Amino acid sequence: MKNKTILIISITTILLSPLFFYKQIIGYFEHKDIKQYSELVQKKVATYFKDKNIEKCTELVQKEQFKLAKIYCKKSVQKGNKDSFYNMGVVYLQENNAEQAVKYLALSAKNNNLDAYVKLAQLYKNGILVEKDEERAYQFYKKACQLQDPNSCAEVSNFTKIKEKVKQTLQENEKLNQENRYKS
Repeated sequence: MKNKTILIISITTILLSPLFFYKQIIGYFEHKDIKQYSELVQKKVATYFKDKNIEKCTELVQKEQFKLAKIYCKKSVQKGNKDSFYNMGVVYLQENNAEQAVKYLALSAKNNNLDAYVKLAQLYKNGILVEKDEERAYQFYKKACQLQDPNSCAEVSNFTKIKEKVKQTLQENEKLNQENRYKS
């Protein structure tokens, strides 16, 4: 009976959130203590579905109530909810805390969050709270473009055109310099 219960939990878990629980399900077949493993999976399911902090965090960020949002976002981050990294980054941006903002936006970007890629690209392109770095901005826009963001694709195209013009200008200048050397 216990094995059937564990199997039902595992199947339910697969149906509810395959990416989140994949490693736990695989672990079931390798785990020696089935009861302990069952409790672990149940805790993970309960934690994931009971985290109302992420909902409140997102809601408050959207309403631009950043001080209150920070409380809920921090709780969600502490529980390991990767979905809250972006909002935490936005909260830190509003506080002008560049180090923490970039940290959380980068964590969110590692999870392929389109908004995080775009926000990081904008920060580096415009030098907002961070040193202006067009190459980094280009790389973030490129990632966002790969996630099908048309505005980011346009930015990548613009960067590419500018890079080509700069390269062409440098080549022309080098050619002129060589010609001037031969004349001298």
